[in-house]
Amino acid sequence: MRESTRYTIILYIAIGLYLLLGIPLSAQNWQADLSNNGQPSTLTWRHDTEDFEIAKGWLSLDAPRARGRKIITTNITLGKRMRWQGIVRLDQPTSAHNHAYILLCCYEQDTSTQQYDYLALSIGGGERRSVALVSLRIHWRSHLQGDQRLKLINEQPLLDTSELPEALTQGLRYDVRYSPEGVLALRLLRDQTGRKLYAEQTEWHMTPPKSNSLGIICVYTATRHRGMHFSGLRLDDTLPSQEEDTREEATPSGTPEQALMLSEVMANPRAGAPEYIELYNPNESSTSLENYRLGVGKSRGQLKLVSLGDLDELPAKSYTALSVAPEDLCRHYTPMPRQKELRASHYHD
Repeated sequence: MRESTRYTIILYIAIGLYLLLGIPLSAQNWQADLSNNGQPSTLTWRHDTEDFEIAKGWLSLDAPRARGRKIITTNITLGKRMRWQGIVRLDQPTSAHNHAYILLCCYEQDTSTQQYDYLALSIGGGERRSVALVSLRIHWRSHLQGDQRLKLINEQPLLDTSELPEALTQGLRYDVRYSPEGVLALRLLRDQTGRKLYAEQTEWHMTPPKSNSLGIICVYTATRHRGMHFSGLRLDDTLPSQEEDTREEATPSGTPEQALMLSEVMANPRAGAPEYIELYNPNESSTSLENYRLGVGKSRGQLKLVSLGDLDELPAKSYTALSVAPEDLCRHYTPMPRQKELRASHYHD
């Protein structure tokens, strides 16, 4: 076969793959498919897939009520330039025994000792309890079963925010970048608004293998074996310009949405009536409760954040009353319409 003919056939195959499968010819571009509810597909994900679930575009920890560590990973192909993006949401405060890692890439491995060094994003890890970009060493003991397979040996901070942003409960968007010149950058933004919370860079060099794994490690206790959520997991090899960065971080145009207002707290109700709180939506349009959490507990140390994502949107200029006993609430306060399937009743002023 003539040389020119061979090159022509190869070119046609490459173009065909691009058109039919969407495979880019030059840029590495990968995004996790979280569109199908249920357990993560074992065709894409591996390890503790049975301890995670996908719902409403989020990959969430759903482990047995115990203390342990769960890991889920997927194989990807790395480019020379790398940019990792995603959103993290935690329903409870982090601690030394309740935190998570985003495993970005394994840059060094010793198969004889089964030790692996990862570039990772630490979400409240260890005693530091901050968001940090770290070098994480793990020991993967494949001959053992369950949580004993994975041992976290140590971590070295590379870029540390020195604090844990409150945005974790409403969605923290991370953006990590690495260039062949050894520039490592970490950017944190508040989800929804895109407001920049942190942006730093440092010099750090690594030579990761071309075929790699992106993953998540969740460290949890029996009382917090759920409530860690991940979305928008993405990798590409394009680093935006400073102008594009500024545009990405700009607050969305138009009138910014106001936060819901806590308009009433009934902590000492009439005899037989349940306690409740009342929220008010001051906006001119409906507001989703998906990103709101209700703190419940007798003290700050016992505080538990409850998701309101199962409730309907709150209509414009209207109220909602939240109670653990909605039937009793509606019976004692008759102006509220009864909605048994919700913990809330909507009513307009």
